[in-house]
Amino acid sequence: MLYGVVHIVKKKHWVAVHIDLEHQNIYIYDSMRPQRSSKSDGVYPEITRIGEYLWNYIETDWYAKFVEDCPQQPDITSCGVYALKFVEHLIRGFDLKAIDESQILRYRREIAVQIYKK
Repeated sequence: MLYGVVHIVKKKHWVAVHIDLEHQNIYIYDSMRPQRSSKSDGVYPEITRIGEYLWNYIETDWYAKFVEDCPQQPDITSCGVYALKFVEHLIRGFDLKAIDESQILRYRREIAVQIYKK
């Protein structure tokens, strides 16, 4: 399993990704994506490039899927915080629904302190 954060250039937006190497799936956690089909159509070009890159090493088809039902941000400036919290929760096995939009300022401060200390 690989986890990361990807910048979507045209949208000036950040999303979290979970790459399942065993099953050749790329799961996209997007805090600004309205609920709709989880099919691969409409996948961001940056995610498509990740799949193409992986194909060079593991020659099999890679499927990108938006994860439905992940928390949605209430504003237009918190996507980076949400993406980092998604990755943190996925790695630790926590429920994504535990991410509380009323705590975004606290999360932002915690991330800043963690970066400063390291």
